[in-house]
Amino acid sequence: MLYALFLSFIAGIFLAINRVFISRIGVTTSAMNASFWNHCGGFLFLLLLVALSDGFSFFSHVQEPPLYSYFGGVIGVFIGVLFTVVIPKLGVMKSTALIISGQIIMGSIIDAVFGKIHSMMYQMIGIVLIIIGLFLTRFLKKNVDV
Repeated sequence: MLYALFLSFIAGIFLAINRVFISRIGVTTSAMNASFWNHCGGFLFLLLLVALSDGFSFFSHVQEPPLYSYFGGVIGVFIGVLFTVVIPKLGVMKSTALIISGQIIMGSIIDAVFGKIHSMMYQMIGIVLIIIGLFLTRFLKKNVDV
């Protein structure tokens, strides 16, 4: 369990770093161009990992995926384009907080549907606290002279 928590934390760090790089490309070119290069780089890195791990024998075990699995790629491209548009406008911190809020809300809904939540009240309190934090940073930024 601790290992999964650590990996999730590391994934969050890499996500923030990735989005900074990709949003910079989007500012100088376009959101679609940035998303394209993001996915090309990811694909090449995945090929490298597969080649180093088992010399492409992985592909001999690949079966035809279910049709709905392709939807994940569509969502990934959509997310990449959205990140590229919003991060230059909102900044990394605010964008990341909103992204995490959306993930927590959707994760709570999915867990509730599959019966994985023991206390919906605690989930809702956590979501409300995150949203309050977002509004506080916005309010404090407007009312504090730097």
